[in-house]
Amino acid sequence: MALDVDFKAYRRANDMRAVRKNVTLPSWLNDRAEKEGINFSHVLQEASKERGVEPPFHCALKVQVHKIQQIDAPINLKQQHHANGKR
Repeated sequence: MALDVDFKAYRRANDMRAVRKNVTLPSWLNDRAEKEGINFSHVLQEASKERGVEPPFHCALKVQVHKIQQIDAPINLKQQHHANGKR
């Protein structure tokens, strides 16, 4: 039995690094929000969660299992190596 594990997809789905984003908003809104001490990053994260964007903790590691056929005759690796033109 052989296992194929897609670690890259798992890492991408569970990547918790912070990413810098630029936001465009009216000047008056920026001024008022800064005066109130509003953290734009926190507001954006909370609004995204309220809209149903969930953290990736539910992403499990995807594993595919393959059945390997059993070979009845032993393989001579030296003969196979030379048959492929390699020494």
